[in-house]
Amino acid sequence: MSPSSSLTGCSPAPLEEFPVELVLEILSYLGVPAIKQLSLVSSTFRHICFPAIFQKISFSAYKTPRNFLTDMHILWPHSCVRKLSFTNVNTNLKPHALLEWCAPAREFEMWSISNPRLYVLLLSGLTELRVVKLDRITFQRLADLFELLRSLSIKVKDVTIGDAVKFVSMSENDPVLWTGKRIKVEKLGVSAPLVLELLLRDDSPVELSHLKAAETRHAGTHTINKLVCLSPRLVKLIIEDPLLESNNESLKVAAIKELTLSFRALRPGFTPLSDLLDPSDANLEELTIRLPLKFVMKERGEWGWLAFVLSRRSKLKRVKVVAWTTPYRIHRYAELMLNDLRLKLEPQRRRISGILANSRFEVMVDVAHRFRGHQAPTKQCYNYGAFTLVVKCETNTNARHVLTKRSCIIHPMLMLMARWQTLVITMQMAH
Repeated sequence: MSPSSSLTGCSPAPLEEFPVELVLEILSYLGVPAIKQLSLVSSTFRHICFPAIFQKISFSAYKTPRNFLTDMHILWPHSCVRKLSFTNVNTNLKPHALLEWCAPAREFEMWSISNPRLYVLLLSGLTELRVVKLDRITFQRLADLFELLRSLSIKVKDVTIGDAVKFVSMSENDPVLWTGKRIKVEKLGVSAPLVLELLLRDDSPVELSHLKAAETRHAGTHTINKLVCLSPRLVKLIIEDPLLESNNESLKVAAIKELTLSFRALRPGFTPLSDLLDPSDANLEELTIRLPLKFVMKERGEWGWLAFVLSRRSKLKRVKVVAWTTPYRIHRYAELMLNDLRLKLEPQRRRISGILANSRFEVMVDVAHRFRGHQAPTKQCYNYGAFTLVVKCETNTNARHVLTKRSCIIHPMLMLMARWQTLVITMQMAH
């Protein structure tokens, strides 16, 4: 007994009598292993600690919702999951059972899905969603995409659609049901030009009147201008690899305050960068231009015209020119290579800075890596809250599945957690 308790004649209060808010504050400073141990103290702590352990669940072809629900059948469902991710899961979705765990989820990701209509019922029940990411999705027809988007909660504010979205049929005769429901997004990223054009249609399930930030890829300037026209509140725009040869229309982004133009490949003298900027873009405050390193090193006549166009923007505060370069496969040497490239770029950096120099805005010229997906180590991680599913791809002839478990106290709760802790899968890759 402590001295203070001896003086008062009272024993210390049990930990279970602490206010829940205080316990949650304590949990925020603890790691997952400590939280798991604390969950064994009592049923009260088990109920409080469980949501702190399972906040994200990622499903794949190897760990399906059916596997998860089977493992969790001995536990009472906790509505604690905040992030859901599905990769190559086209069967056994079990939406009603999943919603008992995932109803409060705020983020949702779909990757490599060939049957997206399977997810409509699940998405309709995720009423707290805020962020949705879709990529490598194959829709049978246009109406399936609109049906999926209309199933989203009206609370969704951030939608990202990758460039690998495909349609089996694109017939104009396919009926599209108009329900009047639209999601009012504030942030939109679309890498597929066709999908962007579809979202700009009058019957689109996405409303752009509240859009504040957008990112496009491979879109023509006409399509981008239409996006800006339909988005009166848009202030930040990232344009990656615009189709310069599609038309000669300048970008009309009068309300945009932050503009980023990014090019993976650009030939010197192909299309002047100055031609992309309309003289009426008076509100532009920050401009970032990302160009291939070879273009920056060789181009001679571009910067003078760009300086002239930028000098006419009275509100411009910052101009940043970034030279892209692709790093070596060994990422630990990437920073050393970057420093070497900065030295080589120095004469060109001084020249560009001198041409673009203006007393009204700051000019920065730097070099940066562009990490491409196929050059990163061939490894994917799928997190189950505190536990991780690691998938490695090697050029071996056999595929082996190894389940590793951490030594733990023999307790149903901890054994269940260990079972979902780390799954390492080594898959065969074609030479």
